[in-house]
Amino acid sequence: MNLKEQLLRWYHLNHRKLPFRETHDPYHIWISEIMAQQTQIDTMIPYYQKWLERFPTIASVAEADEMDILKAWEGLGYYRRVRNIQSAAKIIQHLFNGQFPTEYSDVLSLPGIGEYTAGAICSIAYNTPVVAIDGNVIRVITRLFGISDDVGKKTTIESIKSRIIPYLDDNNNRYLTQAWMEMGALVCTPKQPKCKDCPLKEHCYANKHDLQSVLPNVAKKVKQKTEEYDVFLNYNTEVINVSYDDSDGLMKGMIRLPQMPKEKRIVEPDLILKHVYSHKIWILNVYVNQFQCDKMRDMIHIKEIKKVPMITAHKRILTLLLESD
Repeated sequence: MNLKEQLLRWYHLNHRKLPFRETHDPYHIWISEIMAQQTQIDTMIPYYQKWLERFPTIASVAEADEMDILKAWEGLGYYRRVRNIQSAAKIIQHLFNGQFPTEYSDVLSLPGIGEYTAGAICSIAYNTPVVAIDGNVIRVITRLFGISDDVGKKTTIESIKSRIIPYLDDNNNRYLTQAWMEMGALVCTPKQPKCKDCPLKEHCYANKHDLQSVLPNVAKKVKQKTEEYDVFLNYNTEVINVSYDDSDGLMKGMIRLPQMPKEKRIVEPDLILKHVYSHKIWILNVYVNQFQCDKMRDMIHIKEIKKVPMITAHKRILTLLLESD
């Protein structure tokens, strides 16, 4: 049994039963792939299911109010992703008669869809023989073939692609694409890979040379920047002050509590909250009904606050301070 046959056999016997694997609908696969970016599968599945209930078609996304799609995405973060989904849905309605495009180049041209996502959609939905390389695939291929170059370089990714291409075929490509990914998720894990259970261990360079902890070669991440802010929670039994100011370019369209760079204040904050993003850390000094600032012009009825899309850091504040009242 050759490597491809071993990989496919392992996948058919061991892959996880996930809702987006029960369909070849490109819209469903598209949404699942975008949601899975920066999000654990177990976390994103309820969002995926609720999204399809709320927006069952591409047309329903294209025609939706932006606040509705932001609310449906609330908690997944990286809100540019969902704005790109709506922009792409509108393009599909206009240029492709509401049908998700079938050609790889057309899929790649849509907002928010890069080479990996286009490859995943086309291979899984249409069985197109194209490569889809995510972090799991990078780990499997670099270990399997002993690729030691920095995986942050484009030349290394091209080398990884060249190793996968010979295994593509028109009959099984949708399963091969998912098999490489699933191998990385379940067996060839970042730490303590299950090499004894790997169907490809006889072919694996890292296994033969004990290099699992070395490969893939990933350059050290830049240290996260820490930013400190004052946040103002001003409310009464009827209304709560909010801000629509997204001029900082972060999480555009999302409602937030009034926030400004930290200042020296006589009064101690009622709460100090640390919120970690992938690229930065926020330290939030929260003042409850103590100060006013120039961002406190807008108000929402306090009973409506759970219905609007709010940035996660500030949603945590409301949960800690309001729901405990």
